[in-house]
Amino acid sequence: MASQIYSNYTSGIAEELAALEVKYVILQLNAKPTWWPFPQNANNYFKILNSTPSLSYMFTIGHEVVYRVSDLYPLIYASPLPANSSAGSAYDFPSVPPIESGLINFTPLSPTEFEVRVNSATGPFLLVLSTTYGDWQVSGISATHLGL
Repeated sequence: MASQIYSNYTSGIAEELAALEVKYVILQLNAKPTWWPFPQNANNYFKILNSTPSLSYMFTIGHEVVYRVSDLYPLIYASPLPANSSAGSAYDFPSVPPIESGLINFTPLSPTEFEVRVNSATGPFLLVLSTTYGDWQVSGISATHLGL
């Protein structure tokens, strides 16, 4: 992503950040990291990020500029399997997974429990929970039906 920002190729960056569940981006205007492989010009990065679609400038505190990623992924969503894979290997996916709209609905029952309803699946798909839980389980459906 750093090379995309440096090259001012940021049209899909907010979507990539959203897929990773990144909600905020902070630009430190006075940073001079030795590991950064690109020339240091924070004002250029400031201009680039200000014009990046789906990144919204929020505020500046001292030398730090805060942006909000506008288009976040849903907490739970369905994603079709890649065309070249029936197993759904993570290596077969693009950096931004597609969302299959209308296939599922979910209702939070508690902060850690959700009821998911599949509306009209006509083939296999991935059910993605875009947050992590240390110990999770599927209930109410057989694991053999899920291919586990």
